[in-house]
Amino acid sequence: MYDLLKIFKIKIKLKPDCYTLVAPRRIMLSDSGALSSDDRESIITQTSFTDNSSFSSVREYKEGDNLKHVHWKLSAKHDELMVKQPEQELGSNAVIIADTRAVFDSGAENMRAVDAVIEAALAVAAKTVSDGRTAVNIFRSADGTPCAEVTEDPESYEKLFYIYSALPSDVNGIGAVKLAKDMKGVFAENETLFIFTPAMEGDELSEILRSGAELCTGVRVFLTASKPSAQLLAAAGEAKNVLVRTVDPDNVSLSLIKAL
Repeated sequence: MYDLLKIFKIKIKLKPDCYTLVAPRRIMLSDSGALSSDDRESIITQTSFTDNSSFSSVREYKEGDNLKHVHWKLSAKHDELMVKQPEQELGSNAVIIADTRAVFDSGAENMRAVDAVIEAALAVAAKTVSDGRTAVNIFRSADGTPCAEVTEDPESYEKLFYIYSALPSDVNGIGAVKLAKDMKGVFAENETLFIFTPAMEGDELSEILRSGAELCTGVRVFLTASKPSAQLLAAAGEAKNVLVRTVDPDNVSLSLIKAL
């Protein structure tokens, strides 16, 4: 650096920082049962969260609606696209808890586990939206505040995707139990509770159920950093409506096929 007359000069060593945001892969569970992601992989499965074979009414097509739900005969009659309204669309919603707590001493291991939580939770949220249903997505923000974002259309899903892309791991390790207790009011009117977490024990699952999750028709627990312990499996078996599955952080797509 020189002065205006270039008489004096000072050397300063610069240490620039570069921050890069790596977005999660978009793993989509389509109506046809195909599961694919941004890396162009496509694997056929029979995954289905609801039966869309029957419908109770129709409405005008909106941007973002799945073309597979179009009622073609009525569309031809009215000269505009009409979409089927499934009978289960109302009251067939979901709660999705994304637990991003750190469970390892290694930052790299925590990142792998949390990435798997985010990608899998977003995949289920996207599937719920594509079915014409609503999902309440529960997570903890960067400042530790429990948050709930509702996804009911492509726009709200994109907002959730943006939020989750910048969601850090929770070094305080508060976990799914605290999130369930803070947001217990959303359980009563929803059908299925999905919990994506690096790890969980049987007593934690019992606490979540006592927080109101027992009102849900089904509870599905997905572990991304550990195998289910005997205590957790025993608690799930006692509850009867709880399923426990594992997700491999290195192959989230294949894990979802096996888990769902």
